[in-house]
Amino acid sequence: MEHKLLRCRQKGDAHEHLSDKELRQHIQQVDRHRASYYKHCTDRKWGDKANDDLRINTGTESVKEIARHVAQYLKAWR
Repeated sequence: MEHKLLRCRQKGDAHEHLSDKELRQHIQQVDRHRASYYKHCTDRKWGDKANDDLRINTGTESVKEIARHVAQYLKAWR
């Protein structure tokens, strides 16, 4: 959850006025809505690793860095 808080703070404006507690609650609400929407559209459980072809932990590096690594991998894979 801490990496989600940090990423939201870095993204900017809309969340600048929220306390950490309020932002955490907002993130949890968004995640619940995503899970509900995913369940509705796919009849599968959000977050179940069996539903993913590739799962990447974005909590350890920036999304830009991860995208760069994935692009390098795909170029080498061809």
